[in-house]
Amino acid sequence: MRDFIQQLFSDSLDGRSVGRKLSALRHLYRHLLVDKKIEHDPTLNIDSPKQWKVLPKALAYDEIEKTLAGPRAVSDSKLSIALVARDRAMLEVFYAGALRVSEIISAKLEDLKLEIGYMLVRGKGTKNASCRWVSPRRMR
Repeated sequence: MRDFIQQLFSDSLDGRSVGRKLSALRHLYRHLLVDKKIEHDPTLNIDSPKQWKVLPKALAYDEIEKTLAGPRAVSDSKLSIALVARDRAMLEVFYAGALRVSEIISAKLEDLKLEIGYMLVRGKGTKNASCRWVSPRRMR
């Protein structure tokens, strides 16, 4: 089994592809063990290949400006203008505060502290330990 994995790497196969093949083999051998077709699993002590973490590509300054200026009113109605202002404010806080989408959409009005320029952000699971204060004004 180790020779097979080594051969895949020597054939210049990507670590993710080798990991998928190893996963398929593990499932096959587990099935064969359950059906009592084999006595031991040859994939048991083989570690999965290390995966590189792919970092997201950073946006260029003009792309950020274009995104933040993106929302436009579709009409001159008060509702349309208010929605554009809301969307722009959300985009700015989202970007400047480095928020997750789930954090920005779960924000509540009482989380905003406009008089001091801060917003309470609840992280994953809404646990108190994952709360933080962000100030987009200070991040510029």
